[in-house]
Amino acid sequence: MRINAKGQVTIPKKIRNQLSLLPRTEVEFEMAGDHALIRKAKHTTPAGARVRRAVDALSGKADTHISTDEIMTLTPAMRRLVHSDGDDAKLREQAYREGMKPLRVSGASKIAAGLSTTEEVVKVAPLG
Repeated sequence: MRINAKGQVTIPKKIRNQLSLLPRTEVEFEMAGDHALIRKAKHTTPAGARVRRAVDALSGKADTHISTDEIMTLTPAMRRLVHSDGDDAKLREQAYREGMKPLRVSGASKIAAGLSTTEEVVKVAPLG
């Protein structure tokens, strides 16, 4: 591995995955004898600023048809699966373990509660 002309080096993918280092993740270095240690930086940016950046990045990206039932939190376990090229079945299994409900199940709950109709649910989550 070589340092490029800008003083940069690529962190191997296996290490980035193990540490959940995504693009734009802040890291810090510490000298330990004749070698350097790298780790995720302690949060130096206030949480509100991180949320604001996320909102700005997503602004205008959603449509009006999205519901909260279609949003899933990218937890550390899900992030590891995504970065390890986890297949759909493994991602779905992990999401269910973390409490995500299939769209049809969520729709059935809304029908039972009188918040939606069968026609509306079948339109967004067709059978078959």
